[in-house]
Amino acid sequence: MTGKIPTFLCPSDPSGLPSYSTDGKTRVLSYGGNLYAGQGCNSSLFSVVNCSDIRYPAEMFLMCDADSFFVDGIGMTAVDYRHKGGVNLVFFDGHVAFRKEAMKSYYEDAKPWWPDGVAH
Repeated sequence: MTGKIPTFLCPSDPSGLPSYSTDGKTRVLSYGGNLYAGQGCNSSLFSVVNCSDIRYPAEMFLMCDADSFFVDGIGMTAVDYRHKGGVNLVFFDGHVAFRKEAMKSYYEDAKPWWPDGVAH
């Protein structure tokens, strides 16, 4: 079953795209979470990360405009530049920023992606 949750639909993305979540249900979302924020610094997918473990909270994003439930730092295809060619990001320190420039992969800059700021 597909569910539309208004809180997770961007006004600039009225259709939203179906996205599969970790519980196997399909939801319609306009935002995606940083895959590595839930992964932490170990190899156990979806482990809990304490905010105190995030070395660069003003640089590591929690979620952004996306067309997938998760955004990874490799292909960057899920990031959706729907706002006049830019993307809105929510960071772990609580601030929100608009970026017009393309996000870098975690090979180029690991700080926005990994809690310890190092690509794994």
